[in-house]
Amino acid sequence: MIAKANVARLLTGRVASVLQCFMSLKMINQFNQEVFSCHVRAAKNFEENLSPQGPPGPLEVADPNSYTDEQFLKFMKKRNEGVNKQFELIAIEIAEMSMKVLNQDEALKLLNAARQCYEGEVLDEKTLKKCLDIFEGTKDFL
Repeated sequence: MIAKANVARLLTGRVASVLQCFMSLKMINQFNQEVFSCHVRAAKNFEENLSPQGPPGPLEVADPNSYTDEQFLKFMKKRNEGVNKQFELIAIEIAEMSMKVLNQDEALKLLNAARQCYEGEVLDEKTLKKCLDIFEGTKDFL
């Protein structure tokens, strides 16, 4: 359940619903290949690590003898790693968007909004620090 909930949180949180939506709208009128490449890497991570269903278990009304706790732990660990990687890839995409597409004022606003969204949604402290460092480094670059 936890592994599935982490993906649902990622998909319904402000990182996806606000930040990624804003970037998509900007890309409609100002396409940038580097930003698009970041988006493709995030999409590939999602497809490989976050969209697989995982082992059948109690939620799928599977026979209790057809799965093990170890299978679920392995799945949950891989899924959590995929969620953390997704947050990092989106942070890189935000940084690229800020440097390559937006003017300085828009970029600073996006980076500040990203910081607030990430502080409220990224549960893994190491991942959060990495992402916030990306945002701060991008601000310094601007």
